[in-house]
Amino acid sequence: MSTIRSALAPLARVLPLYPDEAIAEDGYELWLRYRPLAGAARTRVLARAKSIVLPRKPSLTILAAVAELDRALKAMTGRSPTLGRSPATGSRSEA
Repeated sequence: MSTIRSALAPLARVLPLYPDEAIAEDGYELWLRYRPLAGAARTRVLARAKSIVLPRKPSLTILAAVAELDRALKAMTGRSPTLGRSPATGSRSEA
């Protein structure tokens, strides 16, 4: 192991093999990173993402998608949308 590290040491000076931010992340965070939005971008998302409408009998796939959408919106805006069976007042359909 130490032989490999010593062989890669010159390369590590130019191209860090273990960047600080990569060590703290798992593969999920690296793949689906939701950065907080600010200003006009946050305002636009909050205006459109008021609720997540669920069907009467959601499949496990739909439930997983809803959970991921909720996670993303909360991370980006600081708020979770309401969950319901009908759109929230003032919501628009983008279908």
